[in-house]
Order: sequence, then structure tokens, then C-alpha cells
Amino acid sequence: MKRIILDMDGVIVDWMRGIHKAMGWNYVPENETSWTFYKNHGVTIKDLEEKCSHGFWCRLPWMPDGVEIFNLLEALYGKENIYLVSHQLTPTNFGGTSGKQSWVLKEIGSDYINRLFVTTASKSIFACDKDCILVDDRPENCDEFIAAGGSAILVPAYHNKNRDWCNQRVDFIEERLKYGIK
Repeated sequence: MKRIILDMDGVIVDWMRGIHKAMGWNYVPENETSWTFYKNHGVTIKDLEEKCSHGFWCRLPWMPDGVEIFNLLEALYGKENIYLVSHQLTPTNFGGTSGKQSWVLKEIGSDYINRLFVTTASKSIFACDKDCILVDDRPENCDEFIAAGGSAILVPAYHNKNRDWCNQRVDFIEERLKYGIK
């Protein structure tokens, strides 16, 4: 039985759009080619954390194709085999945990609240075997998950090597799930 470990931020939740808005920055997705984008604005991760309260996290929008990605995974594997796993921005960003819980309750429903894990640990701790599939937009997370024995799909994003597929993310994920993960 396959289990899906689904990252939230950057896959189904539009954290980049939200943080740009919170910081008062113009957001052009194609220009954000690194997760350390904030350094280009002369701020630190601590500066971002100050904006990332419970209210910030629970009001984030879906990614433009986030609902479609979520529905695809649920249709293929069933809700009982989908686990939401998300990093806190920093170990002291406690509003991130409660805000993400509120987002899940509001946007997805109570069926998923007991399958939400917000952590500062590596997502590789969830890699039990090849049938455990991480769906994530960060190359480092996918590499660690595979090294720990799981499988991974690197979701297209402008900050990773699959950027050419950003306008076809649902098809990209579906093809890899149906025809083999590479």
C-alpha cells in the first residue's frame, strides 16, 4: 500500500505569495529561484518569522493548482493514505504549528488534522520504504527522503530543476505516479 507524504508550503499552500504580501514586496513567481530569496531583500529568516504568526499561516491561499493536486492524490490513494508534513519556519515559530492546523481544518477538513505533522526534523523520518512517497518542492527534502529508503517526487517550482513544468504541475505529478518515479 502506497502512502503519500504531502508537503504543504509550495505544493498545495502558496507560502511565497503570502510572505511577499506580508513583507510588502512585489511577487513575481518566475523571479524567485531560491528558498533564500529573502536575502535579496536584505532581511533575515528572523525578520520573516516576525510576520509568520498564527493568523498569517491560517490565511494563506492555496497554490493555483493546489486543490487539483490534493484531489488527484486523494483520488489515487484515498485520504487514509495521505499525510500532511510541513516544516516550521524556525524552531521558535510556534504560531506556524497552530496556524497550519487551522488552515487544514478550514481548507481540507477535520479528517486530516490527525494526519498533519509540523516539525523542524527532516521529513526523511517518514520514509519507511519505497511505497512511502514524498511529494515536495525542495530538492534537499526529496534527496534525504530517497536516501532514507523512500521515494519522492520533486514538484516543479521556480527554485528547482523542474521549473520548466511549473505550468503543468498536476500533469507532472500524475505522470510520475502512474509511470514510475525517477
